[in-house]
Amino acid sequence: MTVESINSYARDQNQSFSCFDEVNIWAHEHPTTIKILRIAGLILGVGLLAYISFAVPPLDIGRVIIMGIAGVLLILASLSSLPHAPSSDSSSSDESESSRSPSPAFSFDPPCDEGVEQTMRVMEMVRPYFHSAYTAGRTWDKITRVIHGRGYSVERANHGLPHGLRQGALAKDIFKLLLESSISDSSGIVEWAHSKHQLDHQWVQKIEMAASFQRSGRQSECNNTSQPDLYKRYEMQDTLYFREHAEQSPLFAHDFERHIFEEAILWSNPGTLDEGGIEDLNPVGYLFPS
Repeated sequence: MTVESINSYARDQNQSFSCFDEVNIWAHEHPTTIKILRIAGLILGVGLLAYISFAVPPLDIGRVIIMGIAGVLLILASLSSLPHAPSSDSSSSDESESSRSPSPAFSFDPPCDEGVEQTMRVMEMVRPYFHSAYTAGRTWDKITRVIHGRGYSVERANHGLPHGLRQGALAKDIFKLLLESSISDSSGIVEWAHSKHQLDHQWVQKIEMAASFQRSGRQSECNNTSQPDLYKRYEMQDTLYFREHAEQSPLFAHDFERHIFEEAILWSNPGTLDEGGIEDLNPVGYLFPS
């Protein structure tokens, strides 16, 4: 992945802003005092021009000229600092300038490690879901910023691709911690982890893959408290996306094993499997960060 490809992706995701976005960006980028002065300048400038037209008795020509110039200057000064869309000329100028400047030589070349290769495969699986903008999101579900005069927005800023991959990495690290550290095993989970690892060395890869699909089905930043039904629906979509890819993955031996990992993803929805009768269900669920 190169800097140019990252910049290209960012440009594709930030082509246009709504009027609300523009005002929101401007409001966050300027101190309150500056905003008050600029808006007050605009109002005062318009007021001076209006006063010239309706003044009774009429003003002499000298005062009219002075007040007119002052009003126009106040309006122009205020408007130049208020939010506005960049012109196509300035945009094309920026593009041509960036095209003339060579991009820094930067690329990410992961080491040839089986764990890294598996993580890259998982990333390709979940990328389409986490790179898609929310279909039911609100304006404030994305982050907007102005950097060097150009507006940018980040979709799924809270539950995006880094979040999904971090979920998988944490679950994998927890499993490895159980294998390598001397901790109390009153629940039997350490013994379970050693048993699963001995029987199936790919178990940790299955855990990483399933955990990375958590939140992939989200279509807004709703929470389990304010909109529990919608939240549960998104969570069920996580399992459907996982099932679609798990059915094509050689990691899983059979449908029942896939079903265990599907239900481990759930935490607000009731599952259909018997937690007391299936040895792997609860331990796998404990490994997944909520």
